[in-house]
Amino acid sequence: MADMKKVVVIGGGYAGVSFIRQFSKFDVDAEVYLIDQNPYQYLQPEVYSFIANESIISDIIIDLSTLCKGLRKNIHFFKEKVEYIDPERNEIYGDRFSLKYDYLIVSAGSRTFFPPIEGLREHASGVKTLDRSLDFKQKFERKILQKIKEEGKVLYSEGKSV
Repeated sequence: MADMKKVVVIGGGYAGVSFIRQFSKFDVDAEVYLIDQNPYQYLQPEVYSFIANESIISDIIIDLSTLCKGLRKNIHFFKEKVEYIDPERNEIYGDRFSLKYDYLIVSAGSRTFFPPIEGLREHASGVKTLDRSLDFKQKFERKILQKIKEEGKVLYSEGKSV
């Protein structure tokens, strides 16, 4: 019997998760290792409904460990950061691990491009990360509360009943 192949997927975003979901449907004798520095996939396109209070936080994140356990017994999740890939030895390294692989899928995501427009980076409000979306949601809700308080003061000061 041949050795079981090892497939390593770096990145638990849309591409990495899509790969392991599709791969799990095939009857392939392989160990799959999904590696991401976060324990969750952040569904960035869904965050706008979260900010608008049309959904809750569990609607915009997927627990990667639970996902991997639910797909197949030989799909594993490691919350780690990959520091170095050695393609000559088919091995990846992090602070606390090294792992040999037969196949490597690199799906580590992307970075937002900011064109060279003065002030754009300093004044743009992106929601590329979960922390940024939570901050944005809180600021948005504070603005709504401030507006409600100000309108209440205006109505009261004009002698109108509320």
